[in-house]
Amino acid sequence: MIRTAARKAVLLATVALSLGALVVNCSRRTTLSPNSDVGSVGLAITLPSGAIVSTVHYSVKNSTSTEVAQGDIPVADTGSTISLVIGGIAAGTGYTVTLSATASDGSSCLGTSAPFTVTANASSAVNVLLLCRGVTGTGTVTASGQIDNCPAVASYVVSPLATGVSGHISVNASGTDLDASDTVTYAWTATAGSFNTPGSASATFTCPATSGPVTLTITVSDNVAPGTTTPKCSTSKSIIVSCGVTPICGNGVVESGEQCDPPNGTTCGATCQLLGGTGGAGTGGAGTGGAGTGGAGTGGAASGGSGTGGAASGGSGTGGAASGGSGTGGAASGGSGTGGAASGGSGTGGAASGGSGTGGAASGGANGCQTCETQVCVPQGVGCSSLTGTALTACNNAVACIRTTHCDIDGDTSYCYCGTASQDDGSCSAAPLGLCITQFEAADPNILPTDTVTQRFNKIAADLVDTSLPIGKATGLIGCDAFSCNTATTCAGQF
Repeated sequence: MIRTAARKAVLLATVALSLGALVVNCSRRTTLSPNSDVGSVGLAITLPSGAIVSTVHYSVKNSTSTEVAQGDIPVADTGSTISLVIGGIAAGTGYTVTLSATASDGSSCLGTSAPFTVTANASSAVNVLLLCRGVTGTGTVTASGQIDNCPAVASYVVSPLATGVSGHISVNASGTDLDASDTVTYAWTATAGSFNTPGSASATFTCPATSGPVTLTITVSDNVAPGTTTPKCSTSKSIIVSCGVTPICGNGVVESGEQCDPPNGTTCGATCQLLGGTGGAGTGGAGTGGAGTGGAGTGGAASGGSGTGGAASGGSGTGGAASGGSGTGGAASGGSGTGGAASGGSGTGGAASGGSGTGGAASGGANGCQTCETQVCVPQGVGCSSLTGTALTACNNAVACIRTTHCDIDGDTSYCYCGTASQDDGSCSAAPLGLCITQFEAADPNILPTDTVTQRFNKIAADLVDTSLPIGKATGLIGCDAFSCNTATTCAGQF
C-alpha cells in the first residue's frame, strides 16, 4: 500500500534491463545466459505517504512507439514498492518506459522515461519520474458578460386621479429601450382594483368597491434573459389615485375637496374651507352693490364722487360706502360691511382693481384661489413663487397659457402639449398639436435647440411631473388647483 499526501508527488522508478532470466525482487536471482541478445528492465520506487495507490501500470515501447511489454504492478500491500524486472527485451535504442496510476482520491499519476538503449547480455537501469496531481476540491468557472440597456418609462398619463368607488380611470404609458433588438413589454399592477388589459400600454383601471387611496404601477421590461423566464431588466413608475375617498376634516391632511386642514378658526374654517368675506368691491373697480375709488356703481359711491344712495369720501349712505367708510351692502378700500369686502378681497357682487364682474379679484391681491394655492400648493413644492428671473417668467407663462386656453382636459396638462395628437400611436411624438407647445418647451430647461421633435416630446413627457423644473412647477400648480383648491370659484373657473 502506497499513500501520497501531496497534490503533486514525484516518484522515481528504476528500470533495469538485463540478459537472461528476470530478477523480480531482492531475494530472488536467476543466472543470465551469456550469449543472449536480449536484456531486462528493473524498477524500484517508493511513493510518499498520502492517498492510496493500489496498482501501477507500466508500458515499454521501442523507437517506433510499438509497445513491447506492459502490465500492472500491485503495490497495495504494506511496504510494497514500484519495482520490477522486465526480461526478454530485444537489444536496441530509443526505448521508453511509461508508468501510470490512479490514487484513491482520484489523483492521476503519470511519468515517461527518457529514451534509453537496451544492450544485449547487459542490464540497463532506467529512472522514471512519476508525477501525481491531486484533486484540489476546486474548479474553474468561465464567465462571459454582455451589456443590456434597461428600458425606461418615457411617459405616462393617468386620468382622472380621483373617482368614485368602482369608478374607472384611464391609464397609458410609453416605454423606450436603447437596444434595437429588445422589445418593450408593459405590465400594470395595483394595490387594489383591476385592469381590463394589464399587459397593454393603454388600459382602464376599475376602482375597488371600498374607498381609499390606490397605488397604480406601470412596469416596462425588455426581452427575457436566455435560459430564464424573467426579463433582463425592468423599470417601474407608481402613481397614487383616490377611489371614492371622503375627506376627513381635522386629520391634518388636505384631501380632495378640502382647502385646508386642520381648522384653526382664523384662516381655516370648521369644514376645512378657507375663511373669507362674501360680496363687495375693491379699490379701482365696481360691481353691483359696491363701489371703488375712481368709479361708481348703482347703490354705491366712489371717493370724490357720488351715486344714488351713496356718499363721497368720508361719508356713508345706504347700500354703499366711500373710502374709509362703511355701509350696509358694500365696503370701500380698507373697510368692511355686510355682504362686502376690503381691497384685495373677493366675493359675490363686486370686483377689485383691474378686475370686474361678480366674484372678481384684486390685481396682485389674494383671492380665494390664490390663498388656497399659498397655503396648500406652495408647501407641496409647486407653483412659480420660488423661482426667479427667466425661470419665473417661463413658469408664469406656462400657467397663463393653461388657464387661458383651458387645454388641461380633466386636469391632464399633457393635452396642452399634444392636443388632439395621440400619445398611444406615437402621433404626438412626431407632431404635437397642443395650444401651449411654445410655453411648455420654454419652461423645460432640459430641451436643447438641437433636439428633434421626438426628443422634445420625450423630455416634456418626463419633466411634466418634475417639480424641480419650471414646467413641473407650473403643471403641478394646475393639478393642485384641480384637486385641492377646486372649491374656490376662481380656481374651478379655469378648467
